[in-house]
Amino acid sequence: MVTAANVVNVPGINTLGVSMARIDYAPGGINPPHVHLRTTEIIYVLHGQLLVRFINTVNVLFYGN
Repeated sequence: MVTAANVVNVPGINTLGVSMARIDYAPGGINPPHVHLRTTEIIYVLHGQLLVRFINTVNVLFYGN
């Protein structure tokens, strides 16, 4: 389930370059591959673990253990 906080539903953050989302994953759930052009994604895990991988603008893969 995704709960977004962006300029559509929080107009006060317009022009601040900020948006947020709360994502509740089911056990074993995945987030499909996607892109964020010229933006930053910060992930905070409240409970459990999340395996995160990303590719930068020169196609270098980064991943955690």
